[in-house]
Parts: sequence; C-alpha cells; structure tokens
Amino acid sequence: MTIPIVFQLKMEKALSKKKAEDMILNGLDIQVIPETTLYQILKNE
Repeated sequence: MTIPIVFQLKMEKALSKKKAEDMILNGLDIQVIPETTLYQILKNE
C-alpha cells in the first residue's frame, strides 16, 4: 500500500518534501502528491 504525502504547491522545495523524497529513496512505500491531487481524491470518495 502506498501512503500519499501531501505538500502545498508553494512548499515544493520545503524541508518536509525533501525528507519524504529521502524516505522514498530509502525504500519507504510513500508517494509525494500535490495538495490539489488530495482534494481531487477526497472529492471522488
């Protein structure tokens, strides 16, 4: 199961996004998605 990690569009280079990308490189099954994508997912549920 992939866990989405949401970031705000203005925070693209933020430390939290960098940490998430490092976790992905270390094998954690997560996916970084934009905030707008999260809203689309929630709207469809």
